[in-house]
Amino acid sequence: MGALGAVVRAGVGRRRVQTAVMVLTTFIAVTSSVVAVGVLVASRAPFDHAMAEQRGAHLTAWFDARKATEAQLAATARASGVTGAAGPFRTVSLSPRTASASGEMPSGTNLPELTVTGRADAVGPVDRLDLVSGRWATRPGEIVLAEGDSALPTGTRLDFPGLPGPPTLTVVGIARSVTGTADAWVTPAQAEALTTPNGTSGYAMLYRLSSAGTDAEVAAGRAAITAAAPEGALTGTRSHLAVRQEQLANALAFVPFVAAFGVLALAMSVLIIGIVVSGAVGAATRRIGILKSLGFTPAQVVRAYVAQALLPAAIGCALGVALGNLLAGPVLGSVEDVYRGAPATIPWWVDVTAPAVALALVAAAALAPALRAGRLRTVEALTVGRTAETGRGRRSTRLPRGRTPGRPGRRLTGRLPLPGQAGRTPNPAQAPTTHQPPEPTPHPPRQLTERLPLPGQAGHTPNPAQAPTTHQPPEPTPHPPRQLTERLPLPGQAGHTPNTAQAPTTHQPPGPPPHTPHGRPPRRPTARLPQPVALGLAQSFARPARSATTAAAVALATVTVTFAVGLALTLGAVQTQRMLDSSAPVVVETGRGQGGPAGAAVVPAPGQQPGPQADPADVAAALKAEQRTRRFYSTVQGEVQVSGITGRTAVVGYDGDASWGAPELVEGSWLGGPGQAVVTQRFLDAAGVRVGDSVTLTEKGRSKTVRIVGEAFFTEDDGMVLLTRATTLTALGLDADAHRFHAQPVSGTATSAYLTALNEALADTGAVAHTNVDNASGVIAAMDALIAMLTLMLVAVAGLGVLNTVVLDTRDRIHDLGILKALGMTPRQTVSMVLTSVTGIGLLAAAAGVPLGITLHHYVTPLMGNAVGMDLPDAFLTVYDPLPLALLALGGVSIAVGGALLPAGWAARTDTAKALRTE
Repeated sequence: MGALGAVVRAGVGRRRVQTAVMVLTTFIAVTSSVVAVGVLVASRAPFDHAMAEQRGAHLTAWFDARKATEAQLAATARASGVTGAAGPFRTVSLSPRTASASGEMPSGTNLPELTVTGRADAVGPVDRLDLVSGRWATRPGEIVLAEGDSALPTGTRLDFPGLPGPPTLTVVGIARSVTGTADAWVTPAQAEALTTPNGTSGYAMLYRLSSAGTDAEVAAGRAAITAAAPEGALTGTRSHLAVRQEQLANALAFVPFVAAFGVLALAMSVLIIGIVVSGAVGAATRRIGILKSLGFTPAQVVRAYVAQALLPAAIGCALGVALGNLLAGPVLGSVEDVYRGAPATIPWWVDVTAPAVALALVAAAALAPALRAGRLRTVEALTVGRTAETGRGRRSTRLPRGRTPGRPGRRLTGRLPLPGQAGRTPNPAQAPTTHQPPEPTPHPPRQLTERLPLPGQAGHTPNPAQAPTTHQPPEPTPHPPRQLTERLPLPGQAGHTPNTAQAPTTHQPPGPPPHTPHGRPPRRPTARLPQPVALGLAQSFARPARSATTAAAVALATVTVTFAVGLALTLGAVQTQRMLDSSAPVVVETGRGQGGPAGAAVVPAPGQQPGPQADPADVAAALKAEQRTRRFYSTVQGEVQVSGITGRTAVVGYDGDASWGAPELVEGSWLGGPGQAVVTQRFLDAAGVRVGDSVTLTEKGRSKTVRIVGEAFFTEDDGMVLLTRATTLTALGLDADAHRFHAQPVSGTATSAYLTALNEALADTGAVAHTNVDNASGVIAAMDALIAMLTLMLVAVAGLGVLNTVVLDTRDRIHDLGILKALGMTPRQTVSMVLTSVTGIGLLAAAAGVPLGITLHHYVTPLMGNAVGMDLPDAFLTVYDPLPLALLALGGVSIAVGGALLPAGWAARTDTAKALRTE
């Protein structure tokens, strides 16, 4: 094992570039895999742990108390697929108000409406509540609030102005429900006392299902419960899957694209490690023969070369696990404290499985070339040369090249025999008068002898010293090979040696050019490529397998860059359109909007007077009077109870033509008249409805049914906002006066000048105009940063892969390079030759990689939307324009050329004598 270890260490240390490439590729692959799998598993761990420990409800159902009795609802616990149930619990919707000051919340503040449930205790067969602070309500006059951002501390007193009395309740505890089954809890008797004939009340049932892992399984359980309940009694449901998605949306959005980068990195690792080990075997063929002659068995040779790949890969895996856990920390930060119990950390088995899979793929990639090394015979390995086989790529060197007639080409003169060699025709002017026996000539290089004509072939010049004294008639010679005739200089060109036996004794003027059988002169040679370009193209064909590997590396890099650019453009569109009315550059505040949490009223500080409220009619008149106003519309906000949705739901009412400022639509159409609504996919899932269905809005004893005509994309208030006409709020008895106006100036108008003029016109109304600026999403910024980092790392790996391939190819051809330099090739021509060898490959690979990157983007991006419960509009997917696509294709060529720059410089600086001595 000591000798084998020495061979492995020597191989790793000798190929530093290749070692760095293998470390970096496995490092990126493992990092991406750990982040993707770890976040997917770890983000769900706290929720799943809490669901199991607290027996959370798989399905929460609300029923109309006027259509079902408690006994009928209790019988639904025996429906098919139900394994446990709790309830029915009396529910009532109430609008509380603070009756005492609490921290920064003054007394008399109107709070958002609460769904209050009557429940005797915090335990039970389903939805065991976790008391965060305080105690459970055990007597009338006490209330327990659900944990949340706006939860009040214990001891706060609340009254309910809408009820007779009005009653006052004291907050005695804060509790957490794993699936958010209610906003507050009181005793059953207190719930009955809070119920009024004109109020919104009903019953809630909590169910555990035998199968609830997918939406289809939950839907089957809902159907069974609906069938068991009285017809029309079920008013809404909520699945634990929807709750989990809402709470883990930000973390789960990272998983699809990070997993895609992980797959690309693994593919690139397998590809590059295979070519690295294969190149190492090809470059060390003689070394392998020496090892075998010293007693190494084929199995030891195989283990040595597999170990040379596994050692740097293991280092990359260790670094990848460390960085993967580090990057997953901020992603899981928003999940860790959602539920007490299992921490949101990456499980140990992910840190073990990801590098184990990567190392297995590395071993599989290195095994094939290692087996080839083990099968080499000792004698063959000791005698085989390192130059490429003759014939490969030779046809490319015969591509047309530009030469001026009458001027000797470097390529032609380089093939002429040197003085003293066989085939040399002496110059009579320089030849000595006395005959000297020829000196023994060294054996000409293999490349030159292959190109010399054989005795008896056309172009062969006999040696006078060896010619017989008597004249023998020449024997008929066969037709010379095409390769030789193409390389011979034509009569009249420099380097042409005339045949004295055929040359006329007198000079004849040149006749007209010969004609073809059709009477047309033959075509003249076309413009020819420069010699370095032709040689570079020839190298692409000399080793097809190695060229294919280079093309695959460049193609994967192009796929990565195209995919990353598409993600960045899509996330940019999401960043811009995620807030409502973001298309309107100017917003006018009337002073009537809500100034705090959703549903809370504006409460002035002690000693301050309420701010002025502008008349919407005056604001509209000022906007119309401003000549630079192109168009505008107004919005009003409110909160109502929506069938199928627990708690209060934010509603935005539109007045005027708002189609130009509406959010991007996924399906359906924008608001066209009264009684219509537009919502998000998350809202549809929470309410259990689809586009075309109807929902009922309830407020202050009034109801209004609206039909959902469109599905839109926006993330404001987590997408749980219903968009409708302002007349809908009027029908529910709510104040429908405009809270905001959204305006767009005419094209070419400076926003600052428009705002100045508009604020001067609004000075007497009390309204204020400002630019529509929304805070950027920190989650999207984190995604952009992670995408940029992974993309740069993968592009660097691809460039190093190209560099490694070109280095191997250059070292294999170092002797040929020395001959070319000896024949006059300049350093600049050497660089051109090396870069040309990868330029064509890069162009073809980029042409294939761009469509694949677009396909990957169109596949992964919708998965990111599904992870957050949103469908993405088509406008967010079709983000590639012709100009960026052309630049992406050139980017693939840039990656190939950039990877070949260092080997090209090394080849240009290589000493000619040293290169010629290299075998």
